[in-house]
Amino acid sequence: MVPQSGRLHLDLGFPIAADDVIHLFDRDTQKYVIMEYDEARWNDNPPVVGIGESFWVGKNVAGNWIQEFHIQ
Repeated sequence: MVPQSGRLHLDLGFPIAADDVIHLFDRDTQKYVIMEYDEARWNDNPPVVGIGESFWVGKNVAGNWIQEFHIQ
């Protein structure tokens, strides 16, 4: 595992699909922010996860989160 930060589905390759829900914890408000997947909305304003941050996922269909790293 490699610690990374970035946009959940665009930078980190998270396998998001219709009807999936992400729960991110907001440190300032001390509450979870619930983000239902909507392709148009997520392309403009995707969830961003920082290094060391975690999130809950409610997936409608199981999937594998596979990342490939290329060393140059």
